[in-house]
Amino acid sequence: MNPYRFAGLVVLLLLLFAGCTPLFSPERQGRKTVDDFIYTLRWMQFPAAAGFMQPDLQKDFLDQFKAVQNDLTITDVRLAEVTIYEEGRRVETAIEMDYYLLPSAMVKTLEIEQAWDYIENGRVSGDHLITTPFPEFPRD
Repeated sequence: MNPYRFAGLVVLLLLLFAGCTPLFSPERQGRKTVDDFIYTLRWMQFPAAAGFMQPDLQKDFLDQFKAVQNDLTITDVRLAEVTIYEEGRRVETAIEMDYYLLPSAMVKTLEIEQAWDYIENGRVSGDHLITTPFPEFPRD
């Protein structure tokens, strides 16, 4: 078989299988948005992380981290659990964030449970925003 014809057949099959789940379905977009939020937390990009929240939650989130930003080091953030409802229009997550807060060098874990709702006119066309407040950050 001609290698170009074979490659074309493979591409066609991939496109057919990809068509089963739309590229920008709420479910797929929700998972990507959660992954992006985790990335911003892991790298302590708090203003960017706040952008994933409903506007009324952003100030409290930023204030929490502003108070500890000079002493805080985040060592890992991971998705522990994700549940998708209503064909991706609602996502609930359990995230674990490992950190230490100087002068202590003891690594602690903050458990973060969040609800995300699909917003037709979010940061980009059709996006998810966090609808639950960020948990109180321990300062001890």
